[in-house]
Amino acid sequence: MKLKSCLVAAGLIATITLLVASCTAKSSAPASQAAAGGAASAQAAPAPFRSETHDNVTFQWRVNRGGTMDCTLSAPTTGWVAVGWGHDAVVKGSEIIVGYVKDGQATIVDTFGDAPSHAKLVTDLGNDDIISNKSGSVENGTTKLQFTLQMHAIGDYHDPLNSGQTYEFIFLHGPNGAQDLSSFPGTNKPATVEVVL
Repeated sequence: MKLKSCLVAAGLIATITLLVASCTAKSSAPASQAAAGGAASAQAAPAPFRSETHDNVTFQWRVNRGGTMDCTLSAPTTGWVAVGWGHDAVVKGSEIIVGYVKDGQATIVDTFGDAPSHAKLVTDLGNDDIISNKSGSVENGTTKLQFTLQMHAIGDYHDPLNSGQTYEFIFLHGPNGAQDLSSFPGTNKPATVEVVL
């Protein structure tokens, strides 16, 4: 009888021990998973935006992993705003992103300067549109455009961008009310600046 009681008691102790170990393991798992998740979030934090302002045009950008670049473009006008890059810092030969907001709808397109005062849509020239996540607004007389660029696009009318390299950028904007591309780029002389991406 004593032996049977001892065996029952031993069995209860073993069961309790297993239950305690199981609960301890379960309670520690979420903590370790949360710590790992926090570390991953910290590693994935986006880079801060950098900024250049010339001729009243402000260009902000940040380079993302995967070869894309988030951009914000703004100027004190209700008309179009543009930013471009190329080897000669002039309209001809440059890839130029231009956009405007009309009736609350943002239009942002990728163009290529085929003359000193003229540019064509790259899609009309047989290249892909490299812009995504397009949005824009006009507030207090200022047009603000937001978009994402593919930095390493391939095509005769794309000029690839690489992080850490220096490029000649051009900034332009149209007059108030120029909410189409009929006056772009016109005879506007672009502001030029060296930008390190």
